[in-house]
Amino acid sequence: ARIRHLGSAQPTGKPADGSGYVHIESGISDDVAKELEKRGHRVVRSVGGFGGYQGILINHDAGVLHGATEPRKDGAAIGY
Repeated sequence: ARIRHLGSAQPTGKPADGSGYVHIESGISDDVAKELEKRGHRVVRSVGGFGGYQGILINHDAGVLHGATEPRKDGAAIGY
């Protein structure tokens, strides 16, 4: 389950259309949605899923790469 926040401004500094809401996938529990609302977020439930994440964090000081992907994507975090 994933959460998407659209609270950012456009490059002009004006609010982006549809911003100010936290969109949550159908897999997010009602308890989590209620807690987000209790903390002041405006929550919108979305049907199905959206987006995906794959990334690499580079720690130059330690010389370490941290890779991550998620089960719904077709990638893999592999190192050598």
